[in-house]
Amino acid sequence: MTQPSELAPSAWWKLPWWAILIVAAFLAMALFGERGVLRVVDVSRQRDMLQQEIARLSEKNDRLAEEIRGLRSDRRFIEDIARRDLRMARENEIIYVFPPQGKAVTIDGPAL
Repeated sequence: MTQPSELAPSAWWKLPWWAILIVAAFLAMALFGERGVLRVVDVSRQRDMLQQEIARLSEKNDRLAEEIRGLRSDRRFIEDIARRDLRMARENEIIYVFPPQGKAVTIDGPAL
């Protein structure tokens, strides 16, 4: 009587070679095909990155919409922007502008 372990290797070699090729082709398509596992993982990663980008842009869009509302209706908001960005001052007001720390300042003009 033969042992089952003796039949297993010989049974494997009795499979037709074309059946093995077909199975190998299906496995390759499952991994590397257009809808393969690797492609699905890559597309999923791209989707996650795009969703993060959409969230970031949506937040930026909300900030800009709020700024537009302020520019259209809030005079105090407009004044704050003029003071901060354009360094404008009210009448009889003096603005002191200090250089960033660590940067040397040179004064062009006659020495006193």
